[in-house]
Amino acid sequence: MRTNTIIDKLARTIERVELGKGGEPLPFVYAEAGLRNIILDQLQPPFAACVPIESGVVNDERGQFHERLTMSVVFGDMMCQPVPEYDARENERIIDECKRRAFKWLALLTPTKELRLISVNGSLRVYMEDDAYITGFAVNVTLEEIESVGKCSV
Repeated sequence: MRTNTIIDKLARTIERVELGKGGEPLPFVYAEAGLRNIILDQLQPPFAACVPIESGVVNDERGQFHERLTMSVVFGDMMCQPVPEYDARENERIIDECKRRAFKWLALLTPTKELRLISVNGSLRVYMEDDAYITGFAVNVTLEEIESVGKCSV
């Protein structure tokens, strides 16, 4: 059964060839908890992961209900595996690539028919060290579903 949750809609905006590498769509995961484990177990970099940062709200706009969700969308890549000497220049190159991917996603998100970008609330450089250095760039966004539920339909 195909679901159509706000996370499914978000995934469709990210799992695109334009954001991926080598003609492949960018892998995406919803990582409510344990981001490090999910990424290292399920994804091959580059990747995107969504981490909610606050509870969603329901917006009532002229008798139509829309769900809003504030989340951090992490665009990441792997520095190298296994980890040799840390290379700050290589790390910055990867962050810059992830930042470009995040900005491209924001630009592609604007004309979508499923989600509306309400605000960009900030950004964050992401670093995780385990068997490999995962590094990236995250944008904290508030998104709202365009499709609504009317009060008369409830």
